[in-house]
Amino acid sequence: MSLPTPRLRRFTLAVTAAVLCAVTATGLAQREVPQGQISASPPNLTVRKPTSLESKGMLGAIGDTVPLKATLTSKADGKPVSGKALSFKVAGKVAGTATTGATGEARLDYKVPNDPPPGPHPMEVRFDGDAEWGPASVSRNFGVFKASTKIVFDAPPQKVNEGETAQVRGKLTRITDQSGIHGREIAMTVNGKSAGKVVTSNGSLTFSYPVPKPFPPKATVQAQFEGDVLYAATAATTEFPVAPPMKQAILTWSSAAGGTSLQSFK
Repeated sequence: MSLPTPRLRRFTLAVTAAVLCAVTATGLAQREVPQGQISASPPNLTVRKPTSLESKGMLGAIGDTVPLKATLTSKADGKPVSGKALSFKVAGKVAGTATTGATGEARLDYKVPNDPPPGPHPMEVRFDGDAEWGPASVSRNFGVFKASTKIVFDAPPQKVNEGETAQVRGKLTRITDQSGIHGREIAMTVNGKSAGKVVTSNGSLTFSYPVPKPFPPKATVQAQFEGDVLYAATAATTEFPVAPPMKQAILTWSSAAGGTSLQSFK
């Protein structure tokens, strides 16, 4: 048997190189074999089915509970993909996870915190994928706005005499979840005149007012919260009756034994 000529050897090498290029281009996996031989076999690949995520922008006031929703479907036929965990983020912070149901929809009840402040913020929903389904994500806006507030007074004093100190109590809350609002300044007026300020403690406020002499028969107390970046302004009023100052009477009398007694009345 004759040995291959140099030209034949060059031709064989060229064919081998072309085959190797074809193997690489078609995605076949090359494995090590003895020198002078080549072998290729298909890789063990699993093709994941592509998915699609849909969601809508949402709005919520601070303290409110808002349902965040997203729907996961097959990109090929639009059918829902159930039993998959979706993660939700608002303003870059993890809001939580929820699992898709039979319709492909996942719902997460999200309580709007004090941070981020009011305004539009990014909301991202993500499916990381699994062995069968590929990943997907969607971004929308979540609008945060101020929470409405209210001041509710406790029962006012039944009567206060001139010269005594009246105490009025109440609470500043946000309407969304009735939580007390801490550390807010409340301006107080009595019969239209400024009477100082108080600061809430977990929403509670206590206002002490020394009733001057003389004073009208009724005191109208107003509490005014001017609002801030998180909470809307509110005000409330309450009333209590005012009576003239207490008068003291002293009764004296003499006993049969000749002694003198004193009795004081108010």
